[in-house]
Amino acid sequence: MLNALNTTDKLDAFYKRGLTSAEFISAATPIEGIFVNLHKKLTRGDPRNDLFANTFEAYQQTAVAMVAKERGRAGHPDESIQAAGVRKKMLTDSFRTI
Repeated sequence: MLNALNTTDKLDAFYKRGLTSAEFISAATPIEGIFVNLHKKLTRGDPRNDLFANTFEAYQQTAVAMVAKERGRAGHPDESIQAAGVRKKMLTDSFRTI
């Protein structure tokens, strides 16, 4: 699980470099598959299950907001990427305390 979370570091770096939404999505697509497969392995009663799914969902929302912003619509990718970072930190800390 920690390895999957570490793969999102690449997305964080891409966002900070100011890449386009297409480049961000291209990098996120293979990572999404990793998250989907691992999410299936988590126990349903484990509170980290939802947080794991919500972490990658925040990266997906970042991509959506980036597209909206590039098209001149109301997109707030900074907020989405910050939410992803907070969720990732909480989840990383929870796995390290086991």
